[in-house]
Amino acid sequence: MMGETPLDSQAESRGRHAVEHRIAAGEIKLGKLGGPVALLLLGALVLLSSAFFAGAIETLGYETRHLTYGGNAIGSKSGTSFGLKRFYFFAGQQFFAAYDVEVERGSFEVVVLKPLGSGGETAYHQHRVSADGSGEAVFTIKESGLYSIQFQGSVLGGVGDGYDVRYDVRWGVRG
Repeated sequence: MMGETPLDSQAESRGRHAVEHRIAAGEIKLGKLGGPVALLLLGALVLLSSAFFAGAIETLGYETRHLTYGGNAIGSKSGTSFGLKRFYFFAGQQFFAAYDVEVERGSFEVVVLKPLGSGGETAYHQHRVSADGSGEAVFTIKESGLYSIQFQGSVLGGVGDGYDVRYDVRWGVRG
């Protein structure tokens, strides 16, 4: 480096050696979890997975949003979402989405999508709500496979141009 003095180089070397020593002594861990923490996380993952597959836990996610679209490519989306939206369903399982929705314009949709061989997706099940209310959409999966879910506003089935919907939805799998 231009303008570097021997003192700068020595200080950098001492600092690097001090960090290397701390890494070797186990005081600094790079990219790995320590033994007890890793075991705790692995145990929690196994416990949650077991509870889910045993049917003790059916909820896979929760979302609360406010979606607007004025019909001219300008819209907004606010809120939060937690959970999985793409997963493998087995034939006979039931996907559910329990919702509470307020519809000012348009409608609210729950859509289960199945991937196509060419890289696209097609709607496998669809449930549309055009008025305020609470309910539950339940879809029985007829064919095992990878699916994704979407919660969205729609201009179809509602009053006026565009959409303006607020919703809370909890989703998961039964059976």
